Amino acid sequence: LQDRVTKKLGRPVTTGDIVYTFSSVASMPNGKLGDKQGPPAGFIASVQVFALDGQPKFVGGQCFSKRDAKQLAATVALGSEDLQTLLCAPCSRRAAVPQRSPVSDLQERVQQAIRKQDVREVVVYTVVEGADGGFIATVDIRMPPMGTSSGGEASYRGEVQPSKREAKRSATEAALRDHLLPVPPPQSLAARSGAGDVEVGVVPTRTDNPVGCLQEQLQGNLGRPVTKGDITYTLVCDEHGLYVASVALPHLSSNPSFAGPPRASKQEARHAVAAVALPEVTALLGQMPPRRAAKQSAEGTIVDASPSVHQSPVSRLQEWVQKVMRRPSMLSDILYTIETQPDGSFLARVEIAVIEGCPPCTGTPCAGKRDAKRSAAESALSNSDVEAQLNSVASASAAARAPPALRSTQPLQLMPPLM
Repeated sequence: LQDRVTKKLGRPVTTGDIVYTFSSVASMPNGKLGDKQGPPAGFIASVQVFALDGQPKFVGGQCFSKRDAKQLAATVALGSEDLQTLLCAPCSRRAAVPQRSPVSDLQERVQQAIRKQDVREVVVYTVVEGADGGFIATVDIRMPPMGTSSGGEASYRGEVQPSKREAKRSATEAALRDHLLPVPPPQSLAARSGAGDVEVGVVPTRTDNPVGCLQEQLQGNLGRPVTKGDITYTLVCDEHGLYVASVALPHLSSNPSFAGPPRASKQEARHAVAAVALPEVTALLGQMPPRRAAKQSAEGTIVDASPSVHQSPVSRLQEWVQKVMRRPSMLSDILYTIETQPDGSFLARVEIAVIEGCPPCTGTPCAGKRDAKRSAAESALSNSDVEAQLNSVASASAAARAPPALRSTQPLQLMPPLM
C-alpha cells in the first residue's frame, strides 16, 4: 500500500499520509472470550489514506495481533475499487518539485570558485529590522584574487520581507541577477540548466595530466622509473591563501627549475607549474640522448649499464645456490660469520652449508659489516673449488632427472651469474 501511494504522489510517503488506528476486542470470531481484566483477545485495524483525495478509510477484520490486523487492513484497502480509482486518477496532492534556494546557489558558486567549503568570510549577510516591522537583508561578497582574476567586492540589498529568511533570499536573488557578480557560475549549474555552450568564467574539464606527462617525459629519458628525488615540487601559500608551486629537475644536466601561477588548491598549483615546465622540458630532453638501463653485448648477454641497479654479490651467490638446488634458498643454506678485528674492522666468512664438501670462503677486512659480508660473497663467487663443487651437484641433479637414453657422462658446467 505504501509503495502504491508513493508512486501516485511522486514522492516518499511521510508520517501523516497513511495512518493506522487499532481497537481491541474482547472475543474472537471462534467464540473464545478474553479476560476483561487481562490483555484483549484480538485487534481490529483501520487505515486512512490522508494523502489521496477524499481521504479514504478502510477497516479490516479481527486478528490476534496488531501486526496481522494492520496487514489485513492494508489488504482490504488494496482490494477496494474506490482506492484503485483514486490511485489511477490524477492526484491534486502531487508534490511539486522543490525549487533550489538562491542562498544555496550562491554558496555553491563561491565554494567552487575559491575551492573551499567555508565561505563565511566571503559571503556575509546582514539583516536589520525595518520601521514597519519587516526585515531588510544585505549580502556582501568579498572574492579573493584567483589566478588571473583580481577578485572583487560587491554589496547587494534586498527588499523588505516579513521574515529574516525571506530577507536573505531577496538579497541573494538581487546578487544573482547582477551579471557583474564577481563569482563565476559553477559548471554544475550550467549542466543543470541544459546549456550547450560553455559559459564565460567556467573552467573547462581538464582532460590531460601535466604532472603525469612531465613524469613520463623524464622517465623516458632516464630509462628507468622516476624516483622521489628526480622531480621535486615545492608549495608556498601566499597572503591571499593561494598556493604557488615550483618544480626542480636536479637529475638533468642543466638542473632546470620552474615556477607556476597562484592557484586555489595544492593540486591545481602542482598541475599549473607542471604545465609551465612541460614544453621547456620536452624541448630540453629532445636535445639529450636517452639513457638506457641495460644494453646487450655481442655475445647476447644482458649487461646492466646503470651502476645503481647492479646485483650485490650476496644476492648473486644466493641466486647461484637456488639454481643448483632448484628451489628457493633458506636461511640455513648459506651461513655468514662476522668477526671484529683488533683494529675495529670486520672480517666475514661464508659457508654454503647446503652443499656437502663446499669449502668456506673468507673475505677481506672492511670498515662495515655489510661490506665485509659482500667481500666474503665475492670470494665465494670467484673460488674455483666452490664452483667445481656446485657444478658437480648440478650435474648429478640433472642426470637424475634426465631419461636413461639422454643421460650423459659429461659433467654439467653451471657458471655463476655474471659479476
